[in-house]
Amino acid sequence: MKKFKVLRSTVIATVVGGFLFGRGKRANTKKKASETMVKYDYPYIDIATGKVTGVVMYNGNRYMTVKVDVPANTYKVDGSITAFESDLQTTEAECIEHIRHRAKLFVDRVIA
Repeated sequence: MKKFKVLRSTVIATVVGGFLFGRGKRANTKKKASETMVKYDYPYIDIATGKVTGVVMYNGNRYMTVKVDVPANTYKVDGSITAFESDLQTTEAECIEHIRHRAKLFVDRVIA
């Protein structure tokens, strides 16, 4: 009978301790991948003229808009991501190049 009480107390202490000291701390420190990723949106694609507008979003906010003219091989950038660029694994130049590459694919492959 005494062994059963000791065993029960040990199991309860282990479960409670694991819950209080292990699981709770990990749950508060992890971030969702969607919170830390840059997202790209393409609200305007005109196949006839070859113009595409790409938007760089982070934490649900728009930070940079890139307007690409594929036939003329030019682009215009409004905004910047330099304020939080150190938090990311990408640079502003890589974001611009990503949007330019996708714009060329959209126009060349006629994806609307």
